[in-house]
Amino acid sequence: MFFPICLQYISVVNDPESNKRKLYPDFTLTEDNCDIEPIHRPVAIQGHGHILCFDHNSPNHVLACSEGLNELFQVSADTIWTKQVNEWMPEHLMQYHVEMNESKIWDSVDPIPLELNNTRYNIIRHIHNQRRFIEFEPSFDDHAELSTFRAIRIVTHPLYRINELEELYNELAQQYRKVSNYDRVMVYKFDHDNHGHVIGEAKNDQLESFLGLHYPATDIPKMARDLFLLNKSRIIPDVNQENAWLQFNPGIQNTIPMLDLSYSQLRATSPIHIQYLKNMGVKASFTLSIIIENKLWGLIACHNYEASKFVSYEMRKTGELIANALAQRISEVEKHNFDEGLAIKRNCDSDFLSKIGIDSEIGLQLMEISGEIQNLCDADGCAVIVQDLGIKSNGLVPDEKQLVEIKDWLVNRQAYEPFSTDDLANELPQLKIAEKIGGMVSISFDNDHSSFILWFKKSQAYKFHWGGDPNQPYEVDYLNDGEIRLSPRKSFEKWEQRVGQRSEPWSQIELDIVERVHLGLQKKLVERNLHQSRAMKDDFEQLTYVASHDLQEPLRTVSNYVQLLSEEISEDEKVKVGGYIQKTIMAASRMRHLINDILDYSRLNQETESTWISLQDLLDELITDMEVTIKESSASIVYHELPVIKADKIEVRQLFQNLISNALKYKKSTDLPRIVIEALHSDDCMIISVKDNGIGIEKKYFDRIFQLFQRLHTDEYEGTGIGLAQCKKIVEKLHGKIWVTSESGQGSTFSFSIHESITKANER
Repeated sequence: MFFPICLQYISVVNDPESNKRKLYPDFTLTEDNCDIEPIHRPVAIQGHGHILCFDHNSPNHVLACSEGLNELFQVSADTIWTKQVNEWMPEHLMQYHVEMNESKIWDSVDPIPLELNNTRYNIIRHIHNQRRFIEFEPSFDDHAELSTFRAIRIVTHPLYRINELEELYNELAQQYRKVSNYDRVMVYKFDHDNHGHVIGEAKNDQLESFLGLHYPATDIPKMARDLFLLNKSRIIPDVNQENAWLQFNPGIQNTIPMLDLSYSQLRATSPIHIQYLKNMGVKASFTLSIIIENKLWGLIACHNYEASKFVSYEMRKTGELIANALAQRISEVEKHNFDEGLAIKRNCDSDFLSKIGIDSEIGLQLMEISGEIQNLCDADGCAVIVQDLGIKSNGLVPDEKQLVEIKDWLVNRQAYEPFSTDDLANELPQLKIAEKIGGMVSISFDNDHSSFILWFKKSQAYKFHWGGDPNQPYEVDYLNDGEIRLSPRKSFEKWEQRVGQRSEPWSQIELDIVERVHLGLQKKLVERNLHQSRAMKDDFEQLTYVASHDLQEPLRTVSNYVQLLSEEISEDEKVKVGGYIQKTIMAASRMRHLINDILDYSRLNQETESTWISLQDLLDELITDMEVTIKESSASIVYHELPVIKADKIEVRQLFQNLISNALKYKKSTDLPRIVIEALHSDDCMIISVKDNGIGIEKKYFDRIFQLFQRLHTDEYEGTGIGLAQCKKIVEKLHGKIWVTSESGQGSTFSFSIHESITKANER
């Protein structure tokens, strides 16, 4: 909707005479926030072009445009704001505007040559954040510009014969300077801390070389680096050119007076960066992104010093293709170098890991071969720290107290994966690491992350040459209105920094080997845990089996002799000792039951064969076998529509027998036992329940009753305390869960779940 009244804030932005204009009106610059300066949304564009912006969903009226655009179309400003676009836009331009309604094919044909008001332009279009942009760049007959094919071939063809990175960077700079005609072309790489380093350069003879110089991360802050990932080329044809301010349609309600120009070719440049270029003596610049593995690896930076310089959109896009070719070639050379270096150390990690067995403590084995561990990397020292076993070190390492503190620091920051640094003293200044120690890489290798392998490299003296003092990237001017103005450093003279306690960086080959050793040791640890589990399981089964069988024989002997004794003594003696004899016989019987239950429980650890079992048929058989016990209890057992499950029949029979026996055993003295067995489908499981009306269980015992040898009623009821533990084991073998719901005096319901994949309906 259109309204005649414009917000005062907007009118200030649109007022050409305003002397309070700021590129970012809602942002106040301080010494601490220049790295988040919103450079993607200035309220201006560079003055050599024009821009139109529309709401992509309502493209009939202009949302915003650059000042003076109405003169380009020879209409009044009021016409631009109030009339539909088809009433004033030339027909041939309107065609390209309408094209943007339909598909994304249109952007592959840009730039579009067009003449407006006797001036030739290139039209460049894009859509971003539901905003439609049409940009107008001047078109010049620059006969010095090469064709796209020739430019690409001239620059990239020599790159494919070069296998040395330093030579590659300089060759790219030389060849691209030929086709671009800039005074200086640099290949600029970002380091791990985002500061930059000029690693390749071509220049005219009168210029001082920047090759080898480093520049602080503040020179290209994070916001700018992020934009280079989105918009892969950036031109500033004239640092002295005035900006063209954006104007916003005063008739559109609730318009926020700013635009995200991240993908714009004409986006105005931060005043800080403009001043930075001026301080360097640069008149014009052109920058291309080098992107490797979706990360901003570096830039191709082009500077002109004597005059302004414009590069057409087509040649800028050609530059992007050249930058892509360089990125690909860098990756190829780095991979070639990596593979070549890896071949030298090929199999060293697998040879090392083959010496680690799973029959004994892994940490102890590592301590015994710590010298070989050091040789896995080009390390100057190595330490193996094993919890409860101590420290074994070789070569150049910190003292033992510091090694323990380093280990504790790694644990506190949860650095269990490979961690590396070439500046350990800076990471841990409180330890006062000896100056001769520079870098460290570490891995953890045990279950509780308390044991580590540490590799160390000696420190080296390094010289860094900076383009100006990196500690003073800005000069601060305090203005009368309380705001500040940050001015980039004015001096770019070579500034030397000496670094004394940093090691040579760990190579990717070394880090790759460390990673593989880490994964290999983790695998060994898992294999050892499984080996120990199997050994313990086998030992337990053997112990249980032998103990149970060995106990059976003396128990039978005791029972037989007590029985003979009972038969041999007189009736008078029976009156005196008969009670003792009977208690001995009963104790022997309980012992025999306990031994048999232990044997049954131990057999549950054995692998069994699963078959499809009808629970309905199984219970029919079980109830028949338990008929005497059931009749003695006057119990009723109800079950119907039970499923078929895939399991071991003997174990499932044992499961139901234990649950039914418990229900009969723990009956109320006042009620006849009633047992109901049901099956219900729930989500992806079948839940089978055995419900009784017995004495019930207090909630605090719900977990305890499934533990081995746990009995709640040791005097009133017979039992060994193994039955429910057997039930739990059987259900867990089926990858299910078992639980109880109950109240004291209200009966109990024992339920267990079985995944639907091993159940099916009973067709009986």
